[in-house]
Amino acid sequence: MSWRDLLAKAKHEVDRAAKAVEGKANLSLILYHVNESYDMLTKYLSVVEDVEARDVLGKIEEVKRLISQYALMTPCQSSLPSVVFGESSIPSIALSMILDKLKQVKEKLSKLR
Repeated sequence: MSWRDLLAKAKHEVDRAAKAVEGKANLSLILYHVNESYDMLTKYLSVVEDVEARDVLGKIEEVKRLISQYALMTPCQSSLPSVVFGESSIPSIALSMILDKLKQVKEKLSKLR
């Protein structure tokens, strides 16, 4: 894959992750798209040295951390209103934080050329 293809694939996966969050898809599907975008951006960085892309990679790591942190909670561990994802639930505020981070990643990725 060319570096352009890797970057396009990373953008596509972030977009799919954001849509999955908005559609309240399964958490494992959301994490799958986040991990795919992370992998594509890592491969992109192995070909192109880009400080801004490294910053985006850090933002994707934050999204992964948020998902891991909140996805492991059971509804009784949190007094926050939760959104149910199949058999899992996640506090609504965490879901908003994840979506906001994904939007930041998407915006920063759109500026990379």
